[in-house]
Amino acid sequence: PLVLNFRGNALSQLGLYNEALSDYQEATDIFLADGEFRQASLSKANEALAMYGDKRLEEAETAMKAVIRKDPGVTDMHVALAAVYWNRGDVGRAE
Repeated sequence: PLVLNFRGNALSQLGLYNEALSDYQEATDIFLADGEFRQASLSKANEALAMYGDKRLEEAETAMKAVIRKDPGVTDMHVALAAVYWNRGDVGRAE
């Protein structure tokens, strides 16, 4: 599943977010099946970022909140969610 995450990262760097989502989702499923919950959270975080890159903003925000709810230690999601709020002009929530 790590290879799927890495390939998803490469696809995201190329702007191929929809393709990256497939890799991240498959990695998440494998990590969950293996009981690797932290790795699954990181894959879900990558999914959320790919959704955001693909301009699926509401879906991305929902996914970010879900990652934070399940694993508050994924700091990248806190930062990404703050950026979502900031870009929306919701400075109070961004802080």
